[in-house]
Amino acid sequence: MTSVTSNADDKNMGRWTLWLTIIILAAFFAFYCLALLSGIFSSPDDYSGVEKVTSTLGPIAAAVIGYYFGQRPVGTLADKLQDTAGSATQSVQKYDNVYERILKENEKLNETISRQEQIIARNEQSIEILKQIINDWREGKLVKEGEPKK
Repeated sequence: MTSVTSNADDKNMGRWTLWLTIIILAAFFAFYCLALLSGIFSSPDDYSGVEKVTSTLGPIAAAVIGYYFGQRPVGTLADKLQDTAGSATQSVQKYDNVYERILKENEKLNETISRQEQIIARNEQSIEILKQIINDWREGKLVKEGEPKK
C-alpha cells in the first residue's frame, strides 16, 4: 500500500517540478527577450540590460535546468541499480540453492560408492573362499558326504 502511495506521490512531485521548471525558464526567457528587445530598440550598442538579466536570473535558470535534467538520470540510474541489485540477489540465492542441492547429491553419491565398495570387498572375499574350495576339491581334500577320503 505504501509503495502505491509513494509512487503516486513521486508522479505528483514530478509534475510539480516540471511545471515549476517551465514557469521559471519561461520567466527567464521572457525577461531576457524583453531586455534584448529594449536594448536593440533604444541603443543597439548597449547590452547592459541583457547583462543584468543574465547575471541575476541566469544562475537561477542554470540551477533549475541542472537540477531538472540532472535529477532524472540519477533517479533512473538509481532505479536500474536497485533492479539490478534485486536480480543479483535472486541469482545468488538461486545458485546457493543449486549448490546446496549439488552438495546433497554428492553426499548421496559418496554414500552409494561406499556401499558399493563394501559389497565389492565382500564379493572379493567370497570369490577367494570359492577359489580355495575349488582348489581343495581339485586336490581331493574335499569329499562328498558318505564318500571315503582318498
